[in-house]
Amino acid sequence: MNSTPSDENQFVRHEPCEECGSSDAFAVYSDGGGFCFSCGHHTKGNGDTNLQPNRVRRMVNYTGDFSGIRSRKITEETCKKFNVRVDQGPVIRFPYYAGGRVVAYKERDKDKNFTWSGKNEENQLFGQQLFGSGKTIVCVEGEIDALSVWQARPNWPVVSIPNGAKAAKKALQYQLQYLLGFSEIVLMMDNDDAGQAAAEECVSLFPSDQVFIATLSSYKDASEALQAGDGDAIRQAVWNKRSYVPQSILDGRDLFSLVSSPLHGKDADYPYEKLNKVTGGLRRGELVCLTAGSGTGKSTICGEIAVHLINQGQKVGYIALEESVKRTGLRLMTVAANKPLHLNNEIGDQALKAAFKDTLGSGKCYLRDGFGSVDPDSLLNDIRYLVKTNEVNWIVLDHLSILISGNENADERKTIDIVMTKLRSFVEETGIGLL
Repeated sequence: MNSTPSDENQFVRHEPCEECGSSDAFAVYSDGGGFCFSCGHHTKGNGDTNLQPNRVRRMVNYTGDFSGIRSRKITEETCKKFNVRVDQGPVIRFPYYAGGRVVAYKERDKDKNFTWSGKNEENQLFGQQLFGSGKTIVCVEGEIDALSVWQARPNWPVVSIPNGAKAAKKALQYQLQYLLGFSEIVLMMDNDDAGQAAAEECVSLFPSDQVFIATLSSYKDASEALQAGDGDAIRQAVWNKRSYVPQSILDGRDLFSLVSSPLHGKDADYPYEKLNKVTGGLRRGELVCLTAGSGTGKSTICGEIAVHLINQGQKVGYIALEESVKRTGLRLMTVAANKPLHLNNEIGDQALKAAFKDTLGSGKCYLRDGFGSVDPDSLLNDIRYLVKTNEVNWIVLDHLSILISGNENADERKTIDIVMTKLRSFVEETGIGLL
């Protein structure tokens, strides 16, 4: 190959020379050939002068001076290691590499605003060009944190994600093959909600025996620890890294205090003595399902339980999906009057007012106006209003079949499971008792 290429064969980039070791003397041309201007080593091209965009690495004009970052207690030596530059403004520039060359950099001004120059098309992590595979690599959330970790424990690989906690998983996913070249991947994200959420999200990318979490319990991040002169906190966090355990997984050995604490007992009684002996009464935080065939008295029992709760000073929300508000109200008054008012309410004004006062007029009873099938989520919003605004402790829902009858899902069994899961989750969320 001639050292002076033809007009059709264009220079693309400089690369390190594999023969003499020069960092940038080897010129690569658009036909795939190359020539080292230091040692004369050359490779033959394939004759195809069509420049492939994915092979072009556009270089940027990366300038600035090496200087320590005093406000963060970062030394000049550390900045030189990562090729971090400081320029007028003042601004700090963090380089991103591809093929051994700076192809992009992130600039941080004095007001903590960030801007990008060039394109990090290969989605490199900050500091990635410095480290190959090895035993342990620490992944942090920002470039300053990476410098801080390096300064606290020099000669140990550390990289940072380019674009913050929300993009952490995608950033690490791009470099998954690179990161898996290390025996241990230690995630040291910021000690705030966003950082911890990012760490929990990122662990799913790696084998469970290869990924670890490091936490700076007393500091927000590594930079804050270094500014406080506590580089030992950074070292301790890495040394005391822990395997990730989902919050839903509990070690039985840690549960003695839970199982030894007194049981809750009851919050209210059923109107039936024998049922109280069997069940121990009613408790908030539980969902009770009454099941029986059609016409066997389920709604009657629900009415009796609701009125008995009101008599015990409890606030009740009664939601009847298969009857009108008037009929539901008379059903509850029936229990107080001990007469079937939902069939005939002509018992005299005095007796009717007494039954009303003991139930609907007690200030402890709320009904929902809405006959027939209803969307479960809409219903739960109405119940949530009763719980939060009216401080209702008990909800009577009559009945489940009506709740799911309007659902378009043809699999009734699956629909029941979905609705029951939503109801149970709602009970756990609000702490109410649901029948």
